[in-house]
Amino acid sequence: PASIIKIATALTALELLGATHQYKTEFYLRQNTTLVIKGYGDPFLSSEYISDISRALKRLDIKRIDKIVIDGSSFFTPAAADGSEGTDNPYDVSNGAIAVNFNSIAVQVKKDQSVSSGEPQTPLLELTRIIGGHLGPGLHRVNVSAYDTGTQIDNSLRYTAELFAEFLTRQGVRVSNTIEAGRVDDSCTLIYTFTSPKNLVALVRDCLEYSNNFIANQLFLSSGATLFGYPATWEKGRKAMLQVLEKHFGINCDAVKIREGSGLSRQTRITPFFML
Repeated sequence: PASIIKIATALTALELLGATHQYKTEFYLRQNTTLVIKGYGDPFLSSEYISDISRALKRLDIKRIDKIVIDGSSFFTPAAADGSEGTDNPYDVSNGAIAVNFNSIAVQVKKDQSVSSGEPQTPLLELTRIIGGHLGPGLHRVNVSAYDTGTQIDNSLRYTAELFAEFLTRQGVRVSNTIEAGRVDDSCTLIYTFTSPKNLVALVRDCLEYSNNFIANQLFLSSGATLFGYPATWEKGRKAMLQVLEKHFGINCDAVKIREGSGLSRQTRITPFFML
């Protein structure tokens, strides 16, 4: 079935989230100097948008950040999508409540092994340098989760925190390099909410044009959470999709086995009727 599954994922998302749905990411302050970032699955949180967010936070008169905490609790995805082989290929990236640049990182390695960012809109990060040390000369875009970077925090969350830290530093905010995974609690004050300029129609168009596995599975997981409540899980996504397909086409759920939303899984089983 492969990426034909993305058509069913798109239909499910449009049905459950709605064509005008826009993802949100929340920013909190704890004790004035800890920035807590909570994501809800925005599949298009890119460097360009993070630059805009950093300018917005600077306008709130934030001068110092001693710690960045990343809250990914709205998704519970301890395992990668079924079918992922954990390679460094961008199509094998993991999914989560908060991830930047599609959970892939662009790295330029020169013949002398010096490392730089592989794209102009994304600054050079410590994570870029570490991953570049594993790569040969050339321009690469790789799955950030495929490398051991010697820290306890998940590479995806680290990537998010480092990118925000760098863009905030460029805005004149003094940012320490302390980052951790955590959760929003009663000590946190909401200071800013970023609403993605891309609505669901635009996200679906991008997903299908590029057959992007990461976007597809973010939509798949979000659909399940919308129907069955947060946190998003793979099982909720599967149940949500089957309900939508049964509603529209009368497809017997027992005759269809959907494991995830991108078509990556080799365990997906569908009939020729479903394919058509």
